[in-house]
Amino acid sequence: MGMVLSRLKEGFGMHIDDAKKYKRYSIIKFTYNQFNCVFGNKIQLKDCYFTDKAMGYYKLEYLYIPKNYKFIFEHDRGYFTIKLLDSEEAFTYISYIYPELKSDLSEPNIRLFIEKLKYHLDKDDLEFYVLKNNQRVKKVGH
Repeated sequence: MGMVLSRLKEGFGMHIDDAKKYKRYSIIKFTYNQFNCVFGNKIQLKDCYFTDKAMGYYKLEYLYIPKNYKFIFEHDRGYFTIKLLDSEEAFTYISYIYPELKSDLSEPNIRLFIEKLKYHLDKDDLEFYVLKNNQRVKKVGH
């Protein structure tokens, strides 16, 4: 978590005292720790942002080193998503595979989504999509 706090302090204009006051600080810390616990040295934190304005928002962006994918974990208005982008910006979401999973912000839900993400990355069976004429189309040759 030290890296996130130093990045916040240096790069995102929020001081450490502000981060500690942020009401969702513990869930941000949990999310960060869960990604690191599950993926270890296979990921690298690339970006982190949060705000306590309105209903709160935070984003953690990682690089998945083995495949050069980006993971973007975003929380907004009590719900979260995990978006994956390949090197060509084709995308997918874990919720595409598991639409029945609850994505309201809670530790068990976050843990489950991250574990499902790792499972499918290990199997290398994710389907990526591109937008064509505002329609989601499966990427060919992925």
